[in-house]
Amino acid sequence: VNVNIRVRPIQAYHYPFKIESLAINSYSRLETIQEKYSATGSTTRLYFHGRELPLNSSIGSHNFEDHDILECCRSPAISAALSSCLKDMDAVKKLCPRERTRENLA
Repeated sequence: VNVNIRVRPIQAYHYPFKIESLAINSYSRLETIQEKYSATGSTTRLYFHGRELPLNSSIGSHNFEDHDILECCRSPAISAALSSCLKDMDAVKKLCPRERTRENLA
């Protein structure tokens, strides 16, 4: 069974719209994704909703839904902070312009 997931490489935190889509077999291991997005000797890890994913597990064991985003990052603290900021920005984008006031965003 193929799963369509999206991966935000480390470079995508600097440039918008750099999230890559992958159609991958649910039996594939997360380490195959990690290898694709890591430089040699890098400590890049994969995160989902702020928690680190074990690389020795399969895609299917995490019950990802289509278009879920996996984050590539070297630090769990940075991953959690970036994920939180990106979620906040997505929530603001969903508001109509007149609702984007200081009172509504506080």
